[in-house]
Amino acid sequence: MHAAFVYDIGLFLFGLPAAIYLCWRLSKFIEANVGVISPFISSATYIYIVFLVLIGYRVLFGYTKWAFPIVELTSNESRSKRHRTFWVAILVSLLASAMYDLLR
Repeated sequence: MHAAFVYDIGLFLFGLPAAIYLCWRLSKFIEANVGVISPFISSATYIYIVFLVLIGYRVLFGYTKWAFPIVELTSNESRSKRHRTFWVAILVSLLASAMYDLLR
């Protein structure tokens, strides 16, 4: 996670597919509510969703690098464990939701 180009590889393997997936999940809502106004607004909404997901990926990646540092500090062990547990809960909930939708 702390090596070179890990962010970029993760962006193409996880960030962009997550953005496409979320656009697909919200497409019925967008077309029913926003698409009736203008096709341009509908397209802009999809682009905005992609940007929001990519910003969310960047925030989660930075949080992951912070929660799992290269050098462990023994004095911050309990605080670090809480953040790691929180991070795992976020990741499991996102993956479980995606797997449920794909298997349904």
